[in-house]
Amino acid sequence: MQISVECFPEDDIKRYVAAIGAVKKAKNPLVTILLNPLPWPKLSPKVQPSVHEISIPELDVVRHGSIWKGQVQTGAFYDFNKRATEENFNINLSVENIKTKTLKDILAEIRQKKFRLPPNYNDDRSIIYNSIWFKEARYNVISFGDINVIVSSLEVLTATYTPTRKELRRKIINTPNYVQLLQEYLELEQCSYNASTKECILYPKIAAGDASFIFLAHLYCSEYTKEIYENIHNSKELVKLDKYNRPYPHRYPEIKPYHNGNLNFASTGIWLDDQKKFFLVLRINETYAPNHIKVRVVETSKRKIDSTSDDGLPSENSANNTRTITSPDRLRIKVDRNPAKRKNGVYMISEIQSHIHDGTIIRQTSIEFTDAEGDDGGDEDNRAEVVNIITPNFEEINTSSGERVANPSGIIREFRTVDSQSYKISQGTVVNDVISGLLTLAQDKDYGLELSFLDENSNPVLNETRINLKNFDNNNPWTHKNNKDRHVVLMQLKLKNKNNYYYICEIERILQGDNFTGLAIESTQKINYVTLQIILRYIISKEGRNIDTTKLTKENIKGNYIITKLFKHNKGGLDWSTKMEGVLAEKLNYLRN
Repeated sequence: MQISVECFPEDDIKRYVAAIGAVKKAKNPLVTILLNPLPWPKLSPKVQPSVHEISIPELDVVRHGSIWKGQVQTGAFYDFNKRATEENFNINLSVENIKTKTLKDILAEIRQKKFRLPPNYNDDRSIIYNSIWFKEARYNVISFGDINVIVSSLEVLTATYTPTRKELRRKIINTPNYVQLLQEYLELEQCSYNASTKECILYPKIAAGDASFIFLAHLYCSEYTKEIYENIHNSKELVKLDKYNRPYPHRYPEIKPYHNGNLNFASTGIWLDDQKKFFLVLRINETYAPNHIKVRVVETSKRKIDSTSDDGLPSENSANNTRTITSPDRLRIKVDRNPAKRKNGVYMISEIQSHIHDGTIIRQTSIEFTDAEGDDGGDEDNRAEVVNIITPNFEEINTSSGERVANPSGIIREFRTVDSQSYKISQGTVVNDVISGLLTLAQDKDYGLELSFLDENSNPVLNETRINLKNFDNNNPWTHKNNKDRHVVLMQLKLKNKNNYYYICEIERILQGDNFTGLAIESTQKINYVTLQIILRYIISKEGRNIDTTKLTKENIKGNYIITKLFKHNKGGLDWSTKMEGVLAEKLNYLRN
């Protein structure tokens, strides 16, 4: 399974992420990434450093030092001329020992030669890239004893705030009012905080995960965290003007750790001096959530019972269950993708949370990708996903973690799903927003939505998949313009108490003027390969526009009664999960119970 970034160069040249810089103010803020070709510093004059923009939540994949071959992640990291090393830190944070400085000022003070940006001028003094975007980036300098740990603001956000929830990280950057952010995830009128016992009780609205709820608990009850949050947005609004008094779009937010007290993390970085007093953190690989506030989450647990209800369906009883998600052993969160375990296959961890309570791990979820046929000759593009779940000895739905756990014997269960497609990171697109909204709804178990993606053979796969339209009609130039192939994403929806089959189809944008509507599809039968061909070829014939839904009905697809409805992407100030909930209600007549 491959991870790729569409805005990176389309070639076979290896490059590494040399720096992460300014945030570009926009509706969906983007961050500037500096790629530098390998080998470095012996560069080919024909291949220069290049600047690209990605969505801020994708920094958990596009990590500092990660190596890419064209648009595809290799799974390896650049060792910065063998200077990169791993170090663990356990720091007692306070206002006094955290200072925020620009990278330019930090490097000037230390006067070191072990870390430097690639040259930004050619031999003829023509500019290759604007180094200001990276030198002005804000870094935290955390001092303890004789040691100074230097870590970028965006790495602090990615690895310590909500390392397992991309959407929440995006909202942190996009939502200046912290109360508005809390209201999206919590029933605020029911939440409480006892200052004398330092105990915070949360009532979640939607799934977010234990690590995220620890952050939200601090934002709810800690004045210190509120000040840190407000400073993120105040610093993001600081602007510099050009010679015409117009504001530059690039901003440099200051993001400090959201809590004081103990900060414990494992990292990869570079000692900038021989005395080992200044350590530049490239990546935080593992961290522990703070535990000086006791966080308790009140969630609804549903357990199946043997009897049946009057309508003949299996019965469930529901009750509020209060879980303590902090303890002396702390919540351990692994935030790296661990490429060291990569052999012929690709190893990727998208999310790991180990809930440790009273010294016992009671839930651990990991995702690993390996070759479907094994290490000796398997198809390199055909990966199998293995999901291992360790759970308690009962079935329970935890609304805070969004996980359904079922394991009567308490042993490891293994699920394998073959996925032959590439995982595409679609930066700031409507398609990505629609997917994000549906995934958020799927995490809300009370809503009753299960989501899967279909490949070009109409087979369900676990992860986000793009279907290449060129494979269905290579003669239509619309399917491959500007040397880019046009793709669609087809998602199958399983809706609670609904017997038909439901789908959402989205068309990928590759040109500036692309503006398509989405398709909501209801069918009496599963869409097979033949049906999928008919639908996609019709979309191609209309170039994604002026789609006549009557052409995709019973008369055109024999034996399969299909209703297709179009929906626009204007969300009117709503978040995307609320927008897509409205689409399902209006177009597929699916209402929240």
